[in-house]
Amino acid sequence: MRFGLVTALALAATACAGRDAASRPADSAGAPTTVAAKIGACWGIPTIGEGGVGGVRVSRTIASAARTCTAHDTTFTLEGMTETGTVIRYAGHAVLAVTTGSRAGQISRLIVTDPAFRTAASLGVGSTVGELRRAYGVVCPFAGESGAGVRVRGLAGVSFGVRSTGPTPPDTAHVSEVCIYEPGLDAGDRCGA
Repeated sequence: MRFGLVTALALAATACAGRDAASRPADSAGAPTTVAAKIGACWGIPTIGEGGVGGVRVSRTIASAARTCTAHDTTFTLEGMTETGTVIRYAGHAVLAVTTGSRAGQISRLIVTDPAFRTAASLGVGSTVGELRRAYGVVCPFAGESGAGVRVRGLAGVSFGVRSTGPTPPDTAHVSEVCIYEPGLDAGDRCGA
Protein backbone atom coordinates (compact mmCIF):
# COMPACT_ATOMS: atom_id res chain seq x y z
CA MET A 1 0.00 0.00 0.00
CA ARG A 2 1.26 3.41 -0.82
CA PHE A 3 0.14 6.57 0.89
CA GLY A 4 0.20 10.02 -0.62
CA LEU A 5 -1.60 13.29 -0.52
CA VAL A 6 -4.13 14.24 -3.16
CA THR A 7 -6.55 17.09 -3.54
CA ALA A 8 -10.13 16.78 -2.32
CA LEU A 9 -11.26 16.32 -5.92
CA ALA A 10 -8.61 13.68 -6.50
CA LEU A 11 -9.62 11.14 -3.87
CA ALA A 12 -8.76 7.47 -4.42
CA ALA A 13 -8.37 4.20 -2.38
CA THR A 14 -7.17 0.34 -0.48
CA ALA A 15 -7.46 -0.72 2.94
CA CYS A 16 -5.72 1.95 2.17
CA ALA A 17 -3.42 3.09 -0.61
CA GLY A 18 -1.76 6.10 -2.17
CA ARG A 19 -2.13 8.26 -5.14
CA ASP A 20 -0.25 9.87 -7.95
CA ALA A 21 -1.40 11.98 -10.88
CA ALA A 22 -2.44 8.86 -12.81
CA SER A 23 -4.76 7.74 -10.03
CA ARG A 24 -6.84 10.91 -9.69
CA PRO A 25 -10.56 10.58 -10.50
CA ALA A 26 -11.11 11.29 -14.19
CA ASP A 27 -13.28 10.30 -17.09
CA SER A 28 -11.99 8.14 -19.95
CA ALA A 29 -10.49 11.20 -21.67
CA GLY A 30 -8.53 12.09 -18.54
CA ALA A 31 -10.70 15.06 -17.53
CA PRO A 32 -12.04 15.35 -13.96
CA THR A 33 -15.47 13.79 -13.66
CA THR A 34 -18.42 16.16 -13.44
CA VAL A 35 -21.61 14.09 -13.39
CA ALA A 36 -23.51 15.26 -10.32
CA ALA A 37 -26.30 13.72 -8.30
CA LYS A 38 -27.91 14.36 -4.93
CA ILE A 39 -27.42 11.56 -2.40
CA GLY A 40 -27.13 12.76 1.20
CA ALA A 41 -27.84 15.30 3.96
CA CYS A 42 -24.46 17.02 3.80
CA TRP A 43 -24.68 20.41 5.42
CA GLY A 44 -22.02 19.71 8.05
CA ILE A 45 -18.80 17.73 8.24
CA PRO A 46 -19.46 14.26 9.70
CA THR A 47 -17.11 12.38 12.02
CA ILE A 48 -14.83 9.55 10.91
CA GLY A 49 -15.59 6.43 12.92
CA GLU A 50 -15.70 2.66 12.84
CA GLY A 51 -17.52 1.60 9.70
CA GLY A 52 -18.08 4.97 8.11
CA VAL A 53 -18.02 8.72 7.82
CA GLY A 54 -21.25 10.02 9.29
CA GLY A 55 -24.17 8.25 7.64
CA VAL A 56 -22.13 6.90 4.72
CA ARG A 57 -21.28 3.38 5.81
CA VAL A 58 -19.04 0.61 4.48
CA SER A 59 -20.97 -2.47 3.27
CA ARG A 60 -24.05 -0.39 2.50
CA THR A 61 -24.91 0.92 -0.93
CA ILE A 62 -24.47 4.39 -2.34
CA ALA A 63 -28.25 4.41 -2.84
CA SER A 64 -28.74 3.91 0.92
CA ALA A 65 -27.00 7.21 1.73
CA ALA A 66 -29.21 10.19 2.52
CA ARG A 67 -30.55 11.96 -0.57
CA THR A 68 -29.26 15.56 -0.62
CA CYS A 69 -25.44 15.42 -0.93
CA THR A 70 -23.79 16.54 -4.11
CA ALA A 71 -21.89 13.61 -5.55
CA HIS A 72 -20.39 12.33 -8.76
CA ASP A 73 -19.27 8.96 -9.99
CA THR A 74 -15.61 8.48 -10.79
CA THR A 75 -13.01 5.96 -11.86
CA PHE A 76 -9.34 5.96 -10.88
CA THR A 77 -6.27 3.75 -10.99
CA LEU A 78 -5.02 2.28 -7.76
CA GLU A 79 -2.10 -0.13 -7.53
CA GLY A 80 -2.47 -0.80 -11.26
CA MET A 81 -6.19 -1.58 -11.13
CA THR A 82 -9.11 0.54 -12.31
CA GLU A 83 -11.52 1.23 -9.44
CA THR A 84 -14.96 2.83 -9.40
CA GLY A 85 -16.43 5.08 -6.77
CA THR A 86 -18.53 8.05 -5.87
CA VAL A 87 -17.12 11.33 -4.60
CA ILE A 88 -19.52 12.62 -1.93
CA ARG A 89 -19.41 16.27 -0.89
CA TYR A 90 -20.11 17.49 2.62
CA ALA A 91 -20.23 21.31 2.91
CA GLY A 92 -17.76 21.59 0.03
CA HIS A 93 -15.42 18.83 1.29
CA ALA A 94 -15.12 15.41 -0.35
CA VAL A 95 -14.98 11.75 0.69
CA LEU A 96 -14.46 8.94 -1.80
CA ALA A 97 -16.75 5.91 -1.49
CA VAL A 98 -15.14 3.03 -3.39
CA THR A 99 -17.94 0.94 -4.87
CA THR A 100 -18.61 -2.23 -6.79
CA GLY A 101 -19.19 -0.34 -10.02
CA SER A 102 -22.83 0.67 -10.24
CA ARG A 103 -24.56 3.78 -8.95
CA ALA A 104 -26.30 1.64 -6.33
CA GLY A 105 -23.10 -0.39 -5.74
CA GLN A 106 -21.97 -1.58 -2.36
CA ILE A 107 -19.35 0.59 -0.65
CA SER A 108 -16.18 -1.44 -0.01
CA ARG A 109 -14.21 1.34 1.68
CA LEU A 110 -14.12 5.08 2.21
CA ILE A 111 -11.05 7.22 1.55
CA VAL A 112 -10.53 10.59 3.22
CA THR A 113 -7.74 12.93 2.10
CA ASP A 114 -9.44 16.16 3.17
CA PRO A 115 -8.30 17.51 6.57
CA ALA A 116 -11.82 18.80 7.33
CA PHE A 117 -12.94 15.27 8.30
CA ARG A 118 -11.87 14.25 11.82
CA THR A 119 -12.34 11.41 14.28
CA ALA A 120 -14.18 11.97 17.57
CA ALA A 121 -10.72 12.82 19.00
CA SER A 122 -10.39 15.59 16.35
CA LEU A 123 -7.66 13.79 14.40
CA GLY A 124 -7.34 13.14 10.69
CA VAL A 125 -5.30 14.18 7.66
CA GLY A 126 -2.47 16.43 8.82
CA SER A 127 -2.35 15.00 12.36
CA THR A 128 0.86 13.33 13.49
CA VAL A 129 1.45 9.77 14.66
CA GLY A 130 2.35 11.26 18.06
CA GLU A 131 -1.06 12.95 18.27
CA LEU A 132 -2.74 9.63 17.42
CA ARG A 133 -0.67 7.94 20.16
CA ARG A 134 -1.63 10.59 22.75
CA ALA A 135 -5.34 10.37 21.85
CA TYR A 136 -5.67 6.58 21.49
CA GLY A 137 -2.84 5.21 23.61
CA VAL A 138 -1.65 2.44 21.32
CA VAL A 139 -0.50 2.90 17.72
CA CYS A 140 0.11 -0.21 15.63
CA PRO A 141 2.28 0.41 12.54
CA PHE A 142 1.96 -1.66 9.40
CA ALA A 143 3.78 -1.68 6.09
CA GLY A 144 1.87 -2.00 2.87
CA GLU A 145 3.07 -2.71 -0.63
CA SER A 146 4.53 0.75 -1.04
CA GLY A 147 4.04 2.76 2.12
CA ALA A 148 3.42 2.90 5.83
CA GLY A 149 0.36 3.28 7.97
CA VAL A 150 -0.91 2.97 11.50
CA ARG A 151 -4.00 1.68 13.23
CA VAL A 152 -5.12 2.70 16.70
CA ARG A 153 -6.89 0.96 19.56
CA GLY A 154 -10.57 1.82 19.62
CA LEU A 155 -11.08 2.45 15.90
CA ALA A 156 -11.45 -0.97 14.28
CA GLY A 157 -11.61 -0.78 10.49
CA VAL A 158 -9.82 2.58 10.31
CA SER A 159 -6.25 3.01 9.13
CA PHE A 160 -4.15 6.15 8.83
CA GLY A 161 -1.77 6.38 5.88
CA VAL A 162 1.34 8.32 6.81
CA ARG A 163 4.24 9.92 5.01
CA SER A 164 7.18 7.90 6.23
CA THR A 165 10.18 6.26 4.60
CA GLY A 166 10.33 3.33 7.00
CA PRO A 167 7.86 0.65 8.03
CA THR A 168 7.55 2.11 11.55
CA PRO A 169 6.59 5.77 11.23
CA PRO A 170 8.04 8.18 13.80
CA ASP A 171 5.74 10.28 16.00
CA THR A 172 6.49 13.25 13.73
CA ALA A 173 5.07 11.54 10.60
CA HIS A 174 1.89 13.17 9.29
CA VAL A 175 -1.32 11.41 8.28
CA SER A 176 -1.91 11.80 4.53
CA GLU A 177 -5.15 9.81 4.27
CA VAL A 178 -7.64 7.89 6.35
CA CYS A 179 -9.21 4.68 5.09
CA ILE A 180 -12.37 3.21 6.55
CA TYR A 181 -13.16 -0.40 5.74
CA GLU A 182 -15.16 -3.23 7.26
CA PRO A 183 -13.88 -3.86 10.81
CA GLY A 184 -12.27 -7.27 11.23
CA LEU A 185 -10.61 -7.41 7.80
CA ASP A 186 -7.21 -6.93 9.41
CA ALA A 187 -5.59 -6.82 12.83
CA GLY A 188 -6.80 -3.25 13.45
CA ASP A 189 -9.46 -4.42 15.87
CA ARG A 190 -6.73 -6.16 17.87
CA CYS A 191 -4.30 -3.22 17.95
CA GLY A 192 -2.68 -3.26 21.37
CA ALA A 193 -4.70 -6.25 22.57
